[in-house]
Amino acid sequence: MFKLFMEKYPDSTVSYNTYRDIFNEEFSLRFGLPRSDTCKLCDKYSIETIAAEDRNKIRCIEKLAEAHHKKAEKAYSKLSDDTKSALGSSHIVALCVDLQQVIYTPNLTHTDVFYQRQYSKYNFDIHNLGQNTVDMYTWHETVAKRGAAEIAYCILRHITSTYAILKAGDMRKLIIWSDRCVGQNNNWTMIALIYHLIKMKYFSEANQKFLVSGHSFLPCDRDFSLIERKKKTARIYTPEDVHEMIKSAKPSNPFRVHQMLQIDFKNFDVLIKNLNKNTYKITEGRWLQITADDMQVLRLRMNHSTGEPWHCHSLRKK
Repeated sequence: MFKLFMEKYPDSTVSYNTYRDIFNEEFSLRFGLPRSDTCKLCDKYSIETIAAEDRNKIRCIEKLAEAHHKKAEKAYSKLSDDTKSALGSSHIVALCVDLQQVIYTPNLTHTDVFYQRQYSKYNFDIHNLGQNTVDMYTWHETVAKRGAAEIAYCILRHITSTYAILKAGDMRKLIIWSDRCVGQNNNWTMIALIYHLIKMKYFSEANQKFLVSGHSFLPCDRDFSLIERKKKTARIYTPEDVHEMIKSAKPSNPFRVHQMLQIDFKNFDVLIKNLNKNTYKITEGRWLQITADDMQVLRLRMNHSTGEPWHCHSLRKK
């Protein structure tokens, strides 16, 4: 930036140190680190723009990219709205969920480690947006896998241990925000979960909402960044060390860590088999909803706009 400044103002006598001091002290600007995971659609538009020779084609690509970014911004805006609605409310439960990258043990740096198999530890984050509390559910590779059933059971355990069954006439809404990972979040196991929560009367309405793929930076990611920072200086030799490392990653308002056992994970297949799932793709929707008033109907929207009509699909098996 200093070089660009000098190119634009070649007669300036400002030194680099002076320029740096003014920039740091008089402007509240910060540069984030480049992301390691980028949006494939954004990358596609960028490559097509560079390769395009026709100005009209470039404009067309730019319009598509702008529409894509507006969708991402709209989703973040709705996430913010749900967070505000849940603050201090006993009738709205807004959760953000995500699975952290695998944590390997032992966490050693010598050369031999790169050629040997390490032990995998999994960490699933449930961030309560309204209460700003974080519950981490951890298990290792000999306990369970890290698929849809494991994710659903962590959420089920969290709900049943945190909230009471509704009394007659009471109302409570559930909103779950996540990325669009089909293997973990956007699948029929999760639909079976929210259906089960409605049936068991924990909620009168359950919603599942997804951010735009490639633009899904969640509050959970901020939690994970604290853990990754702690991991750089922590000594991790066993899965139990991971447990303690996560606990100490945030001294103020620390994460609540729950160790999952094999007995905690069960098969969701029975619940899924009771649902009619042969006529449509739930991966097409960005907003899914089931209500107690008509729990045999799955409502689906292609975006987060409340103005769009619901696409209704029967969950009742014929």
